Amino acid sequence: MKTPSLKKNFIVYLIRTLVASLSPLIMFPYASRVLGVDGIGKVQYAQSIAMYFELLAALGIHSYGVREGAKVRDDPAKLGKLVTELLTVNLGASAVALVLYGGVIFTVPGLQSYRALLVLFALEVVFSGVAFDWFYNILEDYTYISVRTVLFQVISFAVLFLFVRDEGDFFWYTVTLVLPFVLTSVTNLAHSRRLVRLFCYRDYHYGRHLKGALLVFAIVLSTSLYTMLDTTMLGAMVGDTAVGLYTAASKLNRLAVKLVTAICAVFLPRLAVLRAKADREGFQKLAGVAGNIILGLATPLAVGLWILAPEAIELFSGSEFMAAVPAMRVMCVDLLFSSLNGFVAWQILMPSGLEKKLFAATLAGGATDFVLNLLFIGWWGVEGAAAATVLSEVVVLALCVWGGRSALDFPALARCFWQYVLACVPFFAVRWAVGLLVSGTIAVTACTVVPCAALYFAILLALRNPYLVQLADDFRAFLYRRKKNRRS
Repeated sequence: MKTPSLKKNFIVYLIRTLVASLSPLIMFPYASRVLGVDGIGKVQYAQSIAMYFELLAALGIHSYGVREGAKVRDDPAKLGKLVTELLTVNLGASAVALVLYGGVIFTVPGLQSYRALLVLFALEVVFSGVAFDWFYNILEDYTYISVRTVLFQVISFAVLFLFVRDEGDFFWYTVTLVLPFVLTSVTNLAHSRRLVRLFCYRDYHYGRHLKGALLVFAIVLSTSLYTMLDTTMLGAMVGDTAVGLYTAASKLNRLAVKLVTAICAVFLPRLAVLRAKADREGFQKLAGVAGNIILGLATPLAVGLWILAPEAIELFSGSEFMAAVPAMRVMCVDLLFSSLNGFVAWQILMPSGLEKKLFAATLAGGATDFVLNLLFIGWWGVEGAAAATVLSEVVVLALCVWGGRSALDFPALARCFWQYVLACVPFFAVRWAVGLLVSGTIAVTACTVVPCAALYFAILLALRNPYLVQLADDFRAFLYRRKKNRRS
């Protein structure tokens, strides 16, 4: 197949990621004000239960499939056979997950009050086996993914604003969360049949894929212990109100992490191809670009959300959630560590075949999170859960960097990191000055974000950050070519 332009893919995928990540910034503020702390907490707690079974249904096929598919994407027959095998394994895992999920929600007495929501979330469990985004990542067909994402988010918005009207409409809010996922899965599977032939081969080998996928699933499951366990344990130990506050505290940070890491997901298929070709120099160069994009975005986002935490909670969740500000500031630290973990884990260790080291790191992080949650939630409640998550991410990052030290030049990455940190130092002075001169949540936010962003890029250019300088040079060359074409 013709290799797609990486720059074009990046731009298209950036648009898709912005739409997917910014949509909750529109939906959640509306829903939180209508449903209140308890209503949001109820939905979030039910979703945290369902997500464990969604992980089982997905079985780690996404990351495993992208890596293995990138090796054979130029051979239609091998790609079709691989996709058929992985889809079959996925469907089997979905069936098992659904049976186990049904057993839990209909037999555990403590879940009775959440049963209607849990039944609705069962749709996500069912369709996790045919989500199929990994197939389009193999082909690097990001245009299709982007168009589909925008369309389904619009439909979700319509449902939200039409049916979520008072505090008892948390069931309809759950529909807005489930609907895009279901529509995505159905359309992905239908559209994929135009691009690859399925279920028309012989001598299928499910066993080797099951073994590889199970290892990735184990990694994803252990990762979930420190990304979802905090919500589950808060709900069980404290209640819906604490979960609602924690959701408000962590939502923006996790959306920022999702935005940053999803943008760089466009590099994963290409990294897998370079690793398969044993092109160490090409792998190191591309991974260095991805790593600097992660650091260059995550660092100012973390600092910006820290200095604007009260305004962010007020805008995003409402004044009812202002008690979540301290926990949100703790989670800002997690934003940086979690973004780095996503990069090292899925962009470096996975393409390099270092899954066992990644599994050991995530298992240690999950165990750390469980123990610290037991201690910290009892002592500090919502802030304790946030602190446990941050410390768990630190453990995972340290082990991942150590395990992947031979796959990437981490010292070179660290040499650029100080530039991103230095460029964020003026943010605190800007926020202090704005607080003296301006009042009002929206005005303070706008008057802080705009000058901080301008200062950040100006300082990086002054420091001659190699990646930003290259981007500026590429942009000038683009403008020059357009000007030259117009004259001709």
